[in-house]
Amino acid sequence: MHSDAVGIITVAPLVIGLAKALREPPPRNEIIEGVAALAASAVINAIIVLLPAEPWETVLPAALMFPILLWLAARCQPVFAAAAAFVASLTIVWTMTFGIGHFADPAIPIGDRILSAQAAILGITLKAYVLAALFRREASHEAVLEESEARLQEALDVGGG
Repeated sequence: MHSDAVGIITVAPLVIGLAKALREPPPRNEIIEGVAALAASAVINAIIVLLPAEPWETVLPAALMFPILLWLAARCQPVFAAAAAFVASLTIVWTMTFGIGHFADPAIPIGDRILSAQAAILGITLKAYVLAALFRREASHEAVLEESEARLQEALDVGGG
């Protein structure tokens, strides 16, 4: 049951974002920047997986992912943040499947590893979605403000002429 919820939280925003991006494609420069940030995200995920096991390893992935998620949320459409969360989630599942890194440590009971992986996936995805929503909200407020200013200027032009 928990796995289903985590899967839905991870995949549904990506699918919705992709559908929206197909209907309203982002500008070319945003696509290039988003793909570059996703590539950087994949590299950071690989670095996180290859780091030695240390006591701070539960905090480090979130700290390393935050700048990339912030970049994607601030500069690109939400689909790119959703894609970064999806890549991070796939990385976590892949490391568990192939026995690599913290989530594959046989000294930790499998139930604890699964809960830890689900918590990490949930944390990364929610962080990505909250950042994307905050930046989208700010962008929509700016668009409304620009539209209001344009209407005011139009009214002033009509009234003055």
